[in-house]
Amino acid sequence: MSEEVLDFGNLDLKEVPVKVDGVEYLLREANGGAVITYRNKLHFEMSKRDQGTVTDKTGIADLEPLLVSLCLVDAENKKFVPQATIRGWPNRIQKALYNKAREISGMNEAGEEAAKN
Repeated sequence: MSEEVLDFGNLDLKEVPVKVDGVEYLLREANGGAVITYRNKLHFEMSKRDQGTVTDKTGIADLEPLLVSLCLVDAENKKFVPQATIRGWPNRIQKALYNKAREISGMNEAGEEAAKN
């Protein structure tokens, strides 16, 4: 019995064009390193929980701008957008970029949802 081949095609990251205040960006699918950085922060923040109750909420809100900063690049020079820039944008923009980055990166997992509650 032959096994089906998992053919992923190429390694190109998915990209979604974004425009904020007239500046063009690309929201890219998170690569393996970005996912590891994000999940390490997520698990670190979850480890602050004690027997099901949150003992320290400091840092959990940093997850959204962190992921966006790991996925958003300036369309012209391909440089990553710093967290400080993203934090200065309205929450509606930051939230939309965070949700889209998770979607295109296949990161909508139950454990990540539980951490936000």
